[in-house]
Amino acid sequence: MAFTPADQRELYLPLIEGIHETPPFGLFMRNLVARTGARHAFLILTLANAAPDQAPVVIPVSAPRATHEPPLDFRRLDALRLHPHHALRPERVYALEEMLDYDNPAQLALQRAVLEEMGIRYARWLRVSAGGAADGWLVLVRLREDFSAAAVSLLSAIAPHI
Repeated sequence: MAFTPADQRELYLPLIEGIHETPPFGLFMRNLVARTGARHAFLILTLANAAPDQAPVVIPVSAPRATHEPPLDFRRLDALRLHPHHALRPERVYALEEMLDYDNPAQLALQRAVLEEMGIRYARWLRVSAGGAADGWLVLVRLREDFSAAAVSLLSAIAPHI
């Protein structure tokens, strides 16, 4: 998928300039949430040379319609023991259904209940890897309807640039 001028203006350039922002990549994340119709999102970045006790950088973003809601709790989401993030193939977009534990009915029921409580019915995960220097996980969620094919295609197209 080729980048359109809007993609370049709204996503690619803010991604490049985002490294200089505090916190980093804020404009890129806000624009990505708007373009995909996500309700909430976060980007987690971990450096390969980080100290064992060093927390990852977490950049949460909410759509304007969801600013009155609490931000997405990545620790609570991580505690659900969804598919291990480090096992995700870089630059591939995963749907929520691919992350659930279908082998353990009790765990699956817990996962679905907590996701419902968090207002997550649809989600997309994207792992990015910077050649052994860093790893990142981008998570976008929606409540009412699934992500469009265009939104998923956009995530796939932007993945190599992240």
